[in-house]
Amino acid sequence: VLGGGTPDRAALDRLFEEALYFLYRLLFVFYAESRDVLPVGSRTYRDGYSIEHLRDLAERDLHPDDAGKTYYIDAVRTLFRLLRRGFRCSEFSIPALGGRGPEDADWGDIAAAGDRHLTSLFDGRRTLWLDRCRIPDRAMRTVIRELSLSRPKRRRDRRERYSYADLGVDQLGSIYEGLLAYEPTIAAEELVLAVVGRDVRLLPRSQAESSELNVVEGWERRQGTFVLRQWGGLRKGTGSYYTPHEITSFLVKEALDPVVAPLIRRCAEAWSQARKLAADEAARSGWLVLPFAATRIADEILD
Repeated sequence: VLGGGTPDRAALDRLFEEALYFLYRLLFVFYAESRDVLPVGSRTYRDGYSIEHLRDLAERDLHPDDAGKTYYIDAVRTLFRLLRRGFRCSEFSIPALGGRGPEDADWGDIAAAGDRHLTSLFDGRRTLWLDRCRIPDRAMRTVIRELSLSRPKRRRDRRERYSYADLGVDQLGSIYEGLLAYEPTIAAEELVLAVVGRDVRLLPRSQAESSELNVVEGWERRQGTFVLRQWGGLRKGTGSYYTPHEITSFLVKEALDPVVAPLIRRCAEAWSQARKLAADEAARSGWLVLPFAATRIADEILD
């Protein structure tokens, strides 16, 4: 993808940006499937196309013979394509969310031209480099697994499956802000995940050993690996700070309450009048005039 050699800063930043789009696509699907927005009730979809069935697989051990295969990423890319184009069959349907992709006949020209004003999260132009990468199951399974299961605080604790049903703007904003605290880089030497106080940090092995820090086994990163290191410059440089829900809720309440309160009172009065008139009409004619009540309230709000 990078044409060989060590990627420069622009290439690293682009890979990081594309990885963010890829992550948010996954989060969207996690949420949509947990809320039955996508047809997880269909066995064909559930067992053959869903992220949910990949979550099931990720909880099982991966056979060494399968580590280099690409079942996970092939399934994910197929689902992303269906979400771009939409799909309908006798057993399930998927809404089209728009965007262009490799399935388009003129994709070569589209990809070369680019577009800074993309509207679809699933547009293939957002992940041109990632989509050219061969991602083995050992890597993609780890991605799905880490997004699916909690990390136990104690060794004897079980990993619990996350539910994305209540994922909201607050959480998405918090995730985005957290990621902006990192910058992409290439490891100049072997890195390990070391326990520093109550935190864990990715440090050079030499530094961890000289400081006699405990190391988390299985998280080693060899020299030349693409990694994220903690750094606050990106967030400061772009001004991209996420405001906590408590603060925004207070500001919205203070700003809108003086405007909304009179409107609510008028709606309540309108509903009370409409309900009384509807009851009177129902008593006379034997049926309830619900459309009249709804129209009456709507007229009052518009006034």
